[in-house]
Amino acid sequence: MTLQKNRRAGHASRQAGLATMELLIAFAFIVLIMTGVIVVAFGNQSMSLDARLNNLALYKAEEKVENVFSDVASGDESLASAVSSVDGIFNLDAEVDTYDCFWEVTGHANWTNGISLQDIAIPNKFVNIEASEALGHDCATESDNLDWDAPKSRDITDPVHPGSQGTGIDVVHHPSAGDFAFLTTTKVGTQSTLWIVDVTDVEDPVLVGEFKGGTREDIYDVDAIVDESSGLMYAFVAASSTSQFEVIEIDPTDLSNPTLVAGLSLPGVSGPEAKGRSIYFHNDKIYIGTRRASGDEFHVYDVSSPTSPTHLGSVELNHSVRDIIVLDNYAYLATSANDCELIMIDISNPGAMTNPCPAPPIPSGATVFNASGDSDGSTVTAVKNGGRVIVYLGRAHSGGSLDFYALDATDGTNIDEVYSESLNLSPSNAEVAKIDIEGPRAFVATGDTTPSSGGSPFYVFDVSKIQDGIMTLISTCPINWSEKAADLDYFNNNVFISNESGDALRIIYPSPICS
Repeated sequence: MTLQKNRRAGHASRQAGLATMELLIAFAFIVLIMTGVIVVAFGNQSMSLDARLNNLALYKAEEKVENVFSDVASGDESLASAVSSVDGIFNLDAEVDTYDCFWEVTGHANWTNGISLQDIAIPNKFVNIEASEALGHDCATESDNLDWDAPKSRDITDPVHPGSQGTGIDVVHHPSAGDFAFLTTTKVGTQSTLWIVDVTDVEDPVLVGEFKGGTREDIYDVDAIVDESSGLMYAFVAASSTSQFEVIEIDPTDLSNPTLVAGLSLPGVSGPEAKGRSIYFHNDKIYIGTRRASGDEFHVYDVSSPTSPTHLGSVELNHSVRDIIVLDNYAYLATSANDCELIMIDISNPGAMTNPCPAPPIPSGATVFNASGDSDGSTVTAVKNGGRVIVYLGRAHSGGSLDFYALDATDGTNIDEVYSESLNLSPSNAEVAKIDIEGPRAFVATGDTTPSSGGSPFYVFDVSKIQDGIMTLISTCPINWSEKAADLDYFNNNVFISNESGDALRIIYPSPICS
C-alpha cells in the first residue's frame, strides 16, 4: 500500500511538474507576444513621430524661405534671415542664388532623430519684376540641368553670311513671337552687320532678319529689349560709323524689315578711334563706351522713348571702354587703363559723373582695381551674392599674368580681390571675351584658339562659394573649337557665342559625359 501510494505521489508530482512547465512555456509565449506588441507599438510611435517631424521640418524650411525672400524683395542686402538659426530641435539656413530676373531661395531644415541626421531642402523661385523691367525683359532663364561637366556644341548650320566676323550677341524672349539671337558683325563687302536669328528651336536656328547699318559700318556690340507696352523689339548698337549709337526697331510681325529709328553721334567725340565699343541697357537708360578718342569715352542716354534718345551726361576717361555692366547706382567698366582695368563710376546723377582714374598716380580710395601687369580689362559683370556685390573681371592675356578675377565692391568705396587665377590662354594675345554669371555658375568664353597650354575656349565654374574665395572648375573635358570667341550670352540653359573666326554663331548645351 505504501509503495502504491508513493507511486501515486510520484505520478502526481510529475503531473504537477508538467503543469508548471506548461505554465512557464505559456507565460513565455505570452511574454513574446506582448514584447512583439510593444515593439510594434513603439515602432508605430517612432514612425508617427518621424512623420510629424518631417511635416514640421517642411513647415520650418518653407517659413525660412518666405522670411529670406521677404528680406531680398524689400532690398535688405544684409540678408539677415539667411543666416543659420536654431528653432527647437531644427537647425535652419537658406541659400540665395541671383539670376537676371529672379531669385532662387532654398531653405534647409535639419535635425537628429536619435539615430541619424535628417535634412529637408525646399527650393523656390521668385520673379524679380523690378530687375526684369530694368533689363527690358532681356532675361536669362535657368533650368535644373547642372550637367556642365562636358559642354557640347550643337550641330547647326551657321545662319550668318560666311566670312562675317561676330562681335556682340544678345538673346531675348518675345512672349508671342519666340526667342531671338541678335548677332552683330564687322562689315564684309555689302553684307549686313546686324543679324536676327530665331532660336526658339535651338537645334535649327533660322535667320529671320538682317540690317546693313546706318552707314554700313562695323557694329561692335548690341543690347536688345522687348518693349512691353508696344510689343516691339529694339536693338541698341555701338557702331564704328559717325553715328556711334544706333537704335533699330524690330516688329515681331515683320521680322525681315528691321528699321533704323535713331542714329546719333556721341557729343564731343572725334578722331579716327571715335567708335562705339560697348553698350548696355538698364532701367530705360543706355550706357555706351567708345574706344579711346578725343572727347568723352563714357556716355549715358535716356531711352524711355527708344526712337528719341536724350543725352544725359558723359565723362572723359582717356581709355577705351571694353565692356559695361550696371548694378544699382554704379557702372562697372572694363577698360584699357594700365592702372585701372576696372573702373567703378557713380551714375546716380549722369550729368555729374567723375573719373576716378585720372593720370597716375591713382589717388587713395579711388573706386578702381589695378590688376597686376598692363593687360587690358576685356569684360566685366557684377552680381549680388548674399548681400555682397561681387564683380567678375576678365582681361587680355599676357604671358603669366592673371586674367580672371572676382572682386568685392560691396561698400561702394573699395574694391578688394576675392579670387584670381590664370586661365593659361594661348596664343599670348588671347583674352577673356565674356563672363556671364547665372546663379551658382560662371560661363566664360575666351579667345583661345589653340588650347595647348591648359587653356580652353569655354569654361564653366562653380561660384557658389565665391564669398569664401573658392571657385571650382566644372567643365573638365577638353574643348577645342578652333574659334576666337567675341561675346557670350546664357539663355534657357544654352550658351550662345559669337565668334570672330569660323562660325559666327555657336550654341553650347550641357552634357555630363566627355566624348
